[in-house]
Amino acid sequence: DAMRARQRHRDAERGDGDGGDESDDEASVAQRNAARDRASAQMGELLLRGWKMLDRHCPKRGCVVPLMQKPNGPEMLCTQCGTTFVNEDDFDAPRHRVADG
Repeated sequence: DAMRARQRHRDAERGDGDGGDESDDEASVAQRNAARDRASAQMGELLLRGWKMLDRHCPKRGCVVPLMQKPNGPEMLCTQCGTTFVNEDDFDAPRHRVADG
């Protein structure tokens, strides 16, 4: 019981309620940071190759990065989820297909 009391005291000092959540939260944050870093690095590479960074963000839930547009085309890319988009006005049936759901 004394060991559990000391553990609860250490957890309270760290702001951790049960001792197990902290590592899960840290792993989740680390994964999000790594994904954001990869998306950011890819955006930088695309900018160097002439792509434009748009003032529009990916419409997919959870994506928080701006869309990138090809230098000579209507396609827009989300570097976080990898989805390519086109505006409805630019949709060309021979070149594009409608995504399911």
